[in-house]
Amino acid sequence: MVYFQSGFATKMVSLYDNCLTLTSLCRYSIILLALVDHKYRFRFVNVGAPGRCHDSHVYQLSKLARMVGGPLFKAPEATICGTQVPPVILCDQAFPLTPNLMKPFGHSGLLSEEQRAFNYNLSKARRIVENAFGRLKARFRFTMKRMECDVENARLVIRACCILNNICEDFNDNHSAPVAH
Repeated sequence: MVYFQSGFATKMVSLYDNCLTLTSLCRYSIILLALVDHKYRFRFVNVGAPGRCHDSHVYQLSKLARMVGGPLFKAPEATICGTQVPPVILCDQAFPLTPNLMKPFGHSGLLSEEQRAFNYNLSKARRIVENAFGRLKARFRFTMKRMECDVENARLVIRACCILNNICEDFNDNHSAPVAH
């Protein structure tokens, strides 16, 4: 995935402001780690890490981290303004900086004009990710509420929602249509 050409980006998000209910007394939130492309499709999902886990820890233990570090991710480099650029994934400050993870410069008052411009451009690209999650939530509004199921079923449901979201995006389905009751 090349950021400038393909528009892929990644975001670590807990889809649930409320928790998933395991029993009537126990609540549990889960994290969705997702790689999103420029067409609002979820290209990789890892669902189920406890909500209390740090984003970078979830990423480091994920299959995605192994794929990024392995031979499958060694796509041809792109030449941008005369510089060879490897495939990269856009991420936020929670992730480690690596040759294939691109994140913004820290938000201190000491950023140069070039660093501020870089952060601004990354921010514009990250809006695609925000919109992808917004479209997913608009299509599957129950994801914004507590789910009354066990964790394994919740994982399967969220994976299915991501797959169905991709199908909807491929067929230009209206993500903001009113939900029939």
